[in-house]
Amino acid sequence: MTEESEEFKPMTADDLVRAFPEIDPDDATELARRFDEADTTNEVDEALERVNKAIKGYGVEAVEIDEFVDRYYRHFGLLYVNRGDTTATTILYDTLAGEFLIGDWSGWLEAYEAERAAEIDDGDEAEEEPEEESVEEEEL
Repeated sequence: MTEESEEFKPMTADDLVRAFPEIDPDDATELARRFDEADTTNEVDEALERVNKAIKGYGVEAVEIDEFVDRYYRHFGLLYVNRGDTTATTILYDTLAGEFLIGDWSGWLEAYEAERAAEIDDGDEAEEEPEEESVEEEEL
């Protein structure tokens, strides 16, 4: 998913504390800064590992998509902290958009698949040839 939505938005320290009441406010400030400044894949990976510890997750996992992202992420469209339930609020990293988000990974996947289906439908419509007008031949 490459566009921001109300459901999946970049986060602040306050957003982290609201979403994860168990997180220490100082950790939330540090994590929000890391999320904002993460420019390399190593920085993204380190930020996800830190938030995994801070919210007592079950590790960082990935969601594979059909689309090729890049040489590092390959076909992983999303990285997320596993919270034990596909609908649990967690930290997501959208590799296509290059953004950290708060949301659930199953919701992200549904939105991504809907977006892809709409793009495919739009592509099919563009490829369709226009109907030719029928012109009756005049008799001479």
